[in-house]
This record gives sequence, C-alpha cells and structure tokens, in this order.
Amino acid sequence: MDDRTSNPAFRALFILPFRATVDDRAILDERITDREHPPNRPVVIERASSVATTVSAVGCGSMAGVLLAFSVSVLPGLATLPVPDAIAAMQRFNAAILGPVFLGLFFGTAVSCTLAAILAVSAGRGSPLLVVSGAVLYILGCVAITAVLNVPLNDTLAGVDPGSAAGAQVWQNFTDTWTRWNNVRTIAATAACAVLIVGQGRSALG
Repeated sequence: MDDRTSNPAFRALFILPFRATVDDRAILDERITDREHPPNRPVVIERASSVATTVSAVGCGSMAGVLLAFSVSVLPGLATLPVPDAIAAMQRFNAAILGPVFLGLFFGTAVSCTLAAILAVSAGRGSPLLVVSGAVLYILGCVAITAVLNVPLNDTLAGVDPGSAAGAQVWQNFTDTWTRWNNVRTIAATAACAVLIVGQGRSALG
C-alpha cells in the first residue's frame, strides 16, 4: 500500500474531494432519473381507483343506512299518528333533509361511483366489472329512482293541506308507493356497497 494514501494531508487534498465528487454525481444522476422516469402511470391510476372505490362503498353504505331508517322507523312511526299530523311531519322531514349533508352524500356518492367505474376500467386490474356494476346499482337503483319516483311523490305531498280529505287520499298513496320504492333504493344502495367492497378486495389482490 502506497504510504502517501495513509498521509492525512494527501487524503485531504486528493482522495476525499474525489469521493465527494463521486457521491455528488451519484445523487445528481438519481435525481435526473427520477425526473426522466416519473412514477408509473398505471400505478397512479390503480391507487386513484382504489381510493375512489373505497369512498364510493362508504357512501353507498351510508345512504343505505339513511334510507333504511325511513322504511323501518320514520314511516312506521308516522303511521301511528293521526293522518293530518303524519302528513305535516313528513312534509317537515322532506324539507329538512334537503340540506348540504344529505345532498352532499347523495350526489357525492354518485360522482365517486362514476369516477370509480372509469378508473377501474382504465386501470384494467382486479375486477373492474364489479366496480362498474356497483356504480350502476347505485346510480340507477338509488339516484334514478329517487328522481323519477320518490321526489315527485314528495312534491305532491308538499302541496296538500294536511287537514283536507284530498290530503288524506294523497297520504294513503304516498305511504304505500313511497315506502315500496324506498325499500328498492335501500336494497340497491346496500347491494352497491357490497359489490364495491368485493371489487375493491379483488383489485387489491391483483
């Protein structure tokens, strides 16, 4: 071994600066590589798909709980009241629920389901068919039924006088038809949640 390499002055002047230069160049090469080769795009899509599917499943499950409460608690409870009182109470319920929390959950879940379906198909891994099926279940079985059937019934009920004979007739039709379709919405949202969870699980397994 050359005695000069063990000399502190020689090492300080020649060996250590060279090593620092090599280390700096390695760090620079690594940074350039990171810029030239960013994270794999399919991996980013898969992660976004996973997040969107999870959010959608939670939203569908939450909506199913809200709708179930009406079928098993609110409507049966109103049935024990005199018809005018029941109509007035349901009118208040329908007006109160149109707030940012419910509307954000209702429409936000629809948006997340749509996004989850698009990303699942784009990612192409796991079970995109299950994710798409869950999204369709919620959008058709919950959002579409609400818009086409339940909302018109709510609007009709909102326009009646609770104490009138016409109001009593509307209430009879309302309780039968509205509850029936609310049960369908509840089942659809629950099924959508379950399908999305299974789809997410299979996607995680690859």
